[in-house]
Amino acid sequence: AALELFGYDKDTPDPEGGVIGRDADGELNGLLEELALMPFLGFLPQRTMEEKLQNLGEIQQMYARFGITTAQDGMTMPDQFDLLREAQKRNTFIIDVVAYPRWQFLDEYLDGKRKMNVDYTFPGDACEHEIVIPERDDSDIRLQESDKLKVGVYENRLKFGGIKITADGSIQGYTAYLTKPYFDPPKGQAADYRGYEQIKQERLDKWFDAAYKDNIQILVHCNGDAAADQMIESVRKAQAKYGKKDLRPVMVHAQSARYDQVDAAAELGIIPSFFTAHTFFFGDTHLNHSLGKERAFRISPTAYAKSKGIPFTNHTDAPVVPPDAIFLMWTAVNRISRSGVVVGPDERISPMDALKAMTINAARQYFEERSKGSIEVGKLADLVILDENPLTVDPLAIKDIKVVETIKEGQTIYDREKESSA
Repeated sequence: AALELFGYDKDTPDPEGGVIGRDADGELNGLLEELALMPFLGFLPQRTMEEKLQNLGEIQQMYARFGITTAQDGMTMPDQFDLLREAQKRNTFIIDVVAYPRWQFLDEYLDGKRKMNVDYTFPGDACEHEIVIPERDDSDIRLQESDKLKVGVYENRLKFGGIKITADGSIQGYTAYLTKPYFDPPKGQAADYRGYEQIKQERLDKWFDAAYKDNIQILVHCNGDAAADQMIESVRKAQAKYGKKDLRPVMVHAQSARYDQVDAAAELGIIPSFFTAHTFFFGDTHLNHSLGKERAFRISPTAYAKSKGIPFTNHTDAPVVPPDAIFLMWTAVNRISRSGVVVGPDERISPMDALKAMTINAARQYFEERSKGSIEVGKLADLVILDENPLTVDPLAIKDIKVVETIKEGQTIYDREKESSA
């Protein structure tokens, strides 16, 4: 009924970066993959701004409960953009939020159809550029010329960090873009099925050309190694033209990144932001279905990245899995699947390295290493008190550690004892 309502039928072509599922006779089977789903988002129940602000407040409290003082909105959509800006104006953020608008809503900028003066500030380097957030007649992103957006600097605990691009889908959903076929291809797909890209190489090249020209940080979602190849090629081309600027492009997930790709990341200054929680939540699926043992054992190659001196980060990709930083640390150290298999024992890292991936390295990813990430004089008092020391407990017990108190800039934003007695 939903397909009919939107006008999808057997003759509707697959959109770029998405697939409309069909059976053997070509009839629609109800499956929509990746960007084929996008038009349906408009059918979701609409909430008022006040309801959205209340939800945003509750989400921040949840993050504080997990000991998180800086969070990322990893793909800001138009309505979310409006929500974040409204919360910024009302000064209702209790944690810092770094937002990255989705690239498809900024294509008019890339095509030179619209421009807007935006302040883009790196630490110690304040400058103006004609970049990223266009004024749009259809009000997808509502900014007036008088409402100048500052990119790269916090205002009321909200910062726009740059641009987010999605190059492929998920491995467990069989939509990630791989160089070699899936171990056990999904029903209806040929034995050589490798997934698919969501953005063509030429388009990605244009984005990185624009980013290096205007000094913009780009984050690229790359679950499959073929998608990682796309990003590496684009960065290499941009650096050949504009030089090795310190823009810290981020390969988000780098889930099936090969060792040669990690070497390239080290060479080009790409930050792999791994997703080690996959080893628990989807590890068995990768072992038995999507990747097979050899590739599954190398997902999120943190130990290899460590050996190359890369300041990699680690994330949960919430709401894909809960934003539980302690559990994320446990997965990086132990890499145990739901069934108890150690998914890649050679890629396990020490508790200290796992901690750095969520603190000092994460601060560096956001160009905030001067103010966050470690406990030093002159840095913000963004602190978390735990009931056990993750560096000294049995590594298997790390997941049982509880957050006692979360402090943002010297002010307590979560207190477990008070919550328990409430």
